[in-house]
Amino acid sequence: MRLSTASTLFMCLSLSPACGDGSVSTASDSGSDASSGTTATESESSGQASGSTAAMSATESESGSGGQTTAGPTTDPSTTDATAGTDSTDPTDSTDSTDSTDSTDSTDSTDSTDSTDSTDSTDSTDSTDATDSTDSTDSTDSTDSTDSTDSTDPTTGDSSDSDSSDTEGVVCEDPGDCPLPPTCVDAVCLGGTCGTLWSQAGTPCDGNGLCDGNGECVECLSGEDCPDGMCEDGLCVDASCEDGIQNGNETDVDCGGDCPQKCSDGEGCNDNADCQSNSCQDNICGPEGLMCLNEPPDPQTGQGCPLFSECSEFSDCGEFKDCQQWYCDSGECALNTLSNCWDTVGGNCVAGVVLTQHVNPPVDKDFLAPDGVDFREVGSLTITVQNNTSDDLYLDKIPLQLDLAGGGSKFDVDGLKLYQDFGGSDFETPGDFFFCITGDPFQFPANGVLGPCGGSSFARVAKNGGTRRFVITVAFEKEKTYIAGRSYRLRLDANAVLNFRVGGTLGPDYEGTQCGVPNSDFIGAWVHAK
Repeated sequence: MRLSTASTLFMCLSLSPACGDGSVSTASDSGSDASSGTTATESESSGQASGSTAAMSATESESGSGGQTTAGPTTDPSTTDATAGTDSTDPTDSTDSTDSTDSTDSTDSTDSTDSTDSTDSTDSTDSTDATDSTDSTDSTDSTDSTDSTDSTDPTTGDSSDSDSSDTEGVVCEDPGDCPLPPTCVDAVCLGGTCGTLWSQAGTPCDGNGLCDGNGECVECLSGEDCPDGMCEDGLCVDASCEDGIQNGNETDVDCGGDCPQKCSDGEGCNDNADCQSNSCQDNICGPEGLMCLNEPPDPQTGQGCPLFSECSEFSDCGEFKDCQQWYCDSGECALNTLSNCWDTVGGNCVAGVVLTQHVNPPVDKDFLAPDGVDFREVGSLTITVQNNTSDDLYLDKIPLQLDLAGGGSKFDVDGLKLYQDFGGSDFETPGDFFFCITGDPFQFPANGVLGPCGGSSFARVAKNGGTRRFVITVAFEKEKTYIAGRSYRLRLDANAVLNFRVGGTLGPDYEGTQCGVPNSDFIGAWVHAK
């Protein structure tokens, strides 16, 4: 008949004083998990055994008091950390003998190096049930006792984590000693230890990207970073007519250009089609009709609205000033220049042909750019030819240069036209007769030469001191609607030589002398497309 150690202990405490000599200890001298509250309960319940069983237990206890105990192999109590000898042998206090705190420290008892192997510390046949006295998993599980990842002491609650980042604990003197951080993150060296900070917003990253200041690489931070001026959530978005900014080919915010919305008065425009009022003047939409009607005439020239603008009275086009007469001709603004009312440049020399330029007029002037229907031409250069030879001369070719402003191009000019000016004394008396034109004058093959014109009788300059005044205009065809804002001016170079026919329209070229163009050139008036 086998009895458990717990039952033996109970019977010794209850029936025999001989058990008090210290030879019987708690259920296990070396197994800490066996000395639990559960074991004490089992000991009390085991006391229900029969008298014969108790007697046998007492006998076994007495006979074992001299050496072998029921707990298994003898263990010196003085060298066992897991058992408090005083408490475990108190015959009157069963609670103290099994107190889990006093009798066992789970950390010490389960150390894979120091603790007793469960096979050595517990004889499951002679003394106790292996499950109750010593849990082999708790006492010898090398995984629990030596796991480097989780070494929590169940008594103290202390723990340590062996996992660490790439930079933790890296010693440094400057950021160059630290591991390379990811995009938009900067390595720093603080207090001799590596760390990281987010890169400053706007720092270039991944080619064309920018750091956002929060560790992310994005396409844009603001509209200034995008071609169409729109940045949403770090991404550039296409321009639209509802984005609240002027972009694409809009002439103002969300209007004009390709937008279905026309611009209101006071907003920007490139042409009339951009405006609700269908009136664009000086790149600003205005009330229906011409904005120039509300502006005073030019103080230098007297001009009001541009030439070719619609008008109902003379004052719409300007006022008479000096040699200029601005007037309304059949509902369209026009200009007449009075005869013998200008300044001259050049001349004052002796040669077969003497050239003189007339200025003020022509004066710088505005004209309405072609609107897709009407052809436009404006005078720029006026010269007088004096013929001191004994033969009539016919003006045939004039070499010219073209000055540009406001983005103008030589390809904008569709023609140069030559007029003979008979010098009418009033705007109602026509005095200019057109007789020659050269198309695409500043392109090949003309290359800036107006002519040939000598085949016309209007090109004739009488012999023996006769004079004739000629006006040269710059012409633009209706397709050149885009020239608004551009400016053009003709120039006759100081070294230029005019070509004449001698004696008639089919006569030989003139090879005599000519003079009169100063070193500063003959410079024509600007014509500004509006």
